[in-house]
Amino acid sequence: MPPMQEALVFLLLTQVAIPQETPVLTRDAAIQMALKSHPKMQSARQEIAAAKEGVTAARALSAPTFYVAPWLGSANGTTEELFFSQPLEVNGARGARTAVAVSRLAVSAAGADLETLSLAHAVRVAYDALAYAQAQEVLAQEALQLTQELDRVTTRQVDLGARPGIEATQTRIEVSRAQQQVIQASGKRKSAQAALAVLLGKSPEEALPPLSPLPLTVVPLAEKGGPRPELALEAANLQRLVSEEKLARTELKPDVSLMLRSQNLFHPSGPADRGAAVQVNFPLDWGAKRARVRQVAAATEAQQARQSALTLQFAQERAQAKAQLESAEAVLQSYQADLIQRSERLLQASKTGFQAGQTSITAVLEAQRTYRAVLAERLAAAFAYAQARTEWERIHPTADSLKTP
Repeated sequence: MPPMQEALVFLLLTQVAIPQETPVLTRDAAIQMALKSHPKMQSARQEIAAAKEGVTAARALSAPTFYVAPWLGSANGTTEELFFSQPLEVNGARGARTAVAVSRLAVSAAGADLETLSLAHAVRVAYDALAYAQAQEVLAQEALQLTQELDRVTTRQVDLGARPGIEATQTRIEVSRAQQQVIQASGKRKSAQAALAVLLGKSPEEALPPLSPLPLTVVPLAEKGGPRPELALEAANLQRLVSEEKLARTELKPDVSLMLRSQNLFHPSGPADRGAAVQVNFPLDWGAKRARVRQVAAATEAQQARQSALTLQFAQERAQAKAQLESAEAVLQSYQADLIQRSERLLQASKTGFQAGQTSITAVLEAQRTYRAVLAERLAAAFAYAQARTEWERIHPTADSLKTP
């Protein structure tokens, strides 16, 4: 066999023999998966496409009036057998209509950016919740293993007569409690997994790849992000109302139309009566059009007030998010000392003393609860920090996080 073929066969055999590790689903990969497959993003893309078609339609002239009414032998069939009238929209209606369509396109684009940020935030929240639930389940399983090991040691010493039977009863109760905690943790993990799977466009029962663990150390974050998409959406809505007000005002202005007519186009013996004219249309208003202008003007003022209120709300959110993040960072950093090592040494010393007959079962159980509580509290601190970080990322979006795929 040639050397090249031998190398190829060896490569194929090694790939078959060595199992491939399942890749980890990172937060960023989960966000990109959701943005590509979630129906909300598909809806946002369709709305942008529809708004673009609206701009194309608005830039065209208004449709003309055109009809043909052939003579059918009646003495008084119709005044004109052919009529054509094209509004020229010299009153600015076409430009105002186009401005409204362009502003609606801006609203759709800003809405898509906001939908992108909201979906990414929901994925981050669900991702962290599932990572926390998985870690809780692992912690509960480890606690069950420790309790079962202690129960075996205690039962053996009770059988040998070195310990009273009541201590075996205590350890069996602890085993039952640990089993209940495993069941509860498993249920929370399944619920969190279903929530994330749905956001990723999968069925709730579909299994997900392994996730990255919660950060146990503080990760530096950007101090400043890009503009909030909510503000861009409100600004686009304000521009839309301004354009609609201008469009409403054009309905009160005269317009010019080009008119072509023929009275006897199909009549066999009637005289040809054809001509062209420029028609000036003077709009009449019994109050409805002016009321529409006042309505849009009032809505514009309300939109401006809404923008100001939103700016104040964002300032409050930034202050609250900063305080929450600083508090979560401080709590998480407090677990970076030797607290876990000391609680673990306490548990080992208690188990050693118990096996030597120098420590009571109550002391061992208490040391085990302390060790488990410290691990659970550190895990809760990591989850609280992840939540604070996710909220910070929502309030301080980056330019990449606002890209609609």
